[in-house]
Amino acid sequence: MKRINQYFCSGCVAFTVTIIIVIIIHFINHQVNIGVKSEASLLFLILLIQSVLYCMENIHVKSPITHMIFELFIIISVTFSIGLPLKVIKIISLLSVIEIILIIAVAYAIACLSLYKSSKNDAKDINKKLQEK
Repeated sequence: MKRINQYFCSGCVAFTVTIIIVIIIHFINHQVNIGVKSEASLLFLILLIQSVLYCMENIHVKSPITHMIFELFIIISVTFSIGLPLKVIKIISLLSVIEIILIIAVAYAIACLSLYKSSKNDAKDINKKLQEK
């Protein structure tokens, strides 16, 4: 159950960060209206990514860096393979592809940092309770 909660939390963090980045980009490009359909599709996409990552959790990679690169590759692959047909993302030029990959990387990094901080806090709480006993 703890793992499912972690995936849910990282999905929430990724969704929030992605929405914030998209809103900032829309403001920079002076596109103030964001459709609900787009946000719902983005939510579906993030939930699908979280489901794929959860199912692939049993693949054991010794190096954390390699594991993170593998996860990032999965996220980028799912985003482009599902995001294009759902019209969550549009490829206009090479710059837009780079922008999409950068948004994915930032959202992934913030989600990983959030989970890392949460795990550290849990470990501190456990150690504190053990020391009290």
